[in-house]
Amino acid sequence: MKKLLLPLFVCLIITNLQAQEKISSFHAGVFTGVSYYSGDLIEKTIDQVAESHPSFGLFLRYNYGSYLSARANVFYGRVSGSDANAEDVNRRTRNLTFRSPILEVGVTPEFNIYDFVLPKSGYVLTPYIFAGAAGFWYNPQAPLEKEWVDLQPQGTEGQEVGSEYNRFAFAIPFGIGLKFKLSELASIGWEFGTRFTTTDYIDDLGGLYPDFDVLAEVRGLKAVTLSDRTPEYTGLPSTRSAGDIRASSKSNDYYLFTGLSLSVNLAPRGKIKP
Repeated sequence: MKKLLLPLFVCLIITNLQAQEKISSFHAGVFTGVSYYSGDLIEKTIDQVAESHPSFGLFLRYNYGSYLSARANVFYGRVSGSDANAEDVNRRTRNLTFRSPILEVGVTPEFNIYDFVLPKSGYVLTPYIFAGAAGFWYNPQAPLEKEWVDLQPQGTEGQEVGSEYNRFAFAIPFGIGLKFKLSELASIGWEFGTRFTTTDYIDDLGGLYPDFDVLAEVRGLKAVTLSDRTPEYTGLPSTRSAGDIRASSKSNDYYLFTGLSLSVNLAPRGKIKP
């Protein structure tokens, strides 16, 4: 008899789960917050705060059941960094600076810690975690003679013509957030998301100083100036040579988006799944 009770109990649980309503729905939303990066032109966490910029986004979220969602999003922000913020005198002497837009398109699954789905929800608030995949476009620039110059075409680290780094790269977004139910029609949220990337050139720094004679011949004197800004800081001729370390190449750059979102349920009554 006892041997029959366990299979019967399992069958009852499975039947009960299958009988529960699984409500799916689509949400459309907007995001606003800040973006910043971590790389060779950021020395301390406080520098990230100083170099943060407004960011914006749109997303479409599909809720499946109470705990799982998937989001497709387009985010736009800016990142920047400067040796002028550094306490290390060697970094200030390097005297490099940059800015870059970040245009990201991604797909990100989300897992709600508590039962949370509109229009029906067991909780009005839930933490959630997320991890996904994204592609992004960036374009590092530096100021020169009162204008911002695109750095990738300059080959500042001696890249051969046609072999410059790609301004499109991939990222792995992951992080945490909170969702709060306003009504069956809407919810607000906050999230903090890091993007590990496949590039070390968001800031145009990835390795060594080039041979400046060759760089001048191939790219011109503007490229040499953008590669080595030390003379502008010291007022003296540069003593840097080909192969000197320009930046750390131990890890890739990463960027972050953090902020608030508002989403609206496109199907207030939801769709009951059998």
